Parts: sequence; structure tokens; C-alpha cells
Amino acid sequence: MRLFVAAGGFPNDQEVPFSIDLVKIVVDPATGAQVRSKPDLDLSSIRICNGTNPNCNVAVMRVPPSMPLFVTVDQPAATDYVPGTDHGTLNIRRTPPAGSTSRVWDPACSTSRPSAEGRTASP
Repeated sequence: MRLFVAAGGFPNDQEVPFSIDLVKIVVDPATGAQVRSKPDLDLSSIRICNGTNPNCNVAVMRVPPSMPLFVTVDQPAATDYVPGTDHGTLNIRRTPPAGSTSRVWDPACSTSRPSAEGRTASP
């Protein structure tokens, strides 16, 4: 038991971030061929929704039987975006609740849903 505690808890007590794959697709107007690539993600453009900021673009919400509630998540850091050759993966991590260091999602958050507003950028 002490080994589990020293390692941060049982495996099911560990953080599992939301992972969102992002891809940029360029279509050749002459042939219609599609080329996939990783988007250059400006992390400073991500604005986490908390219920009080109207200009947010990323939200994680708990969907209980009644009204949806915002789940507090961290502003993504550079290490949360993993670029690949044909896509990138953004990891959204839960903010530990006050008085805790655990990022474990509450059982009630098992119906949490991430949502992000997408934009098309001109070259």
C-alpha cells in the first residue's frame, strides 16, 4: 500500500487528461487532393471557459441530470501540445480542487465533455 501511496495512488486514481487531436487539411484547388499536417497552435489564444468569461473558446463541462457545470481546467502549457507529423494532440488537464494535489476526475465528472471552437486561418 505504501508503494501505491508513494507513486500517487492506485492506477485508477491517476489523472487522465482529455486528449484532442487537431489537424490542418490543405486542399489543392486544382486536383482536390488533401494534405494533412499539424496546426501551429498558439497556446496563448486558448481561453478556458469558467462561466464568467464570455470570450472563451475551450470548455469542459460536467453534464449532470440538471444544469451543466463548468469543470476547472488548467491553461495548456507547451508540454500539453504534442505535435506529430500529420496532426497535433492537445491535452486538457483538470485543475486540482482547492486543498488537494489530485487531478483525478470526480466520479460525477464521468460525463464531462470537452468542447473547443475551431477557426480556419488564412496563410
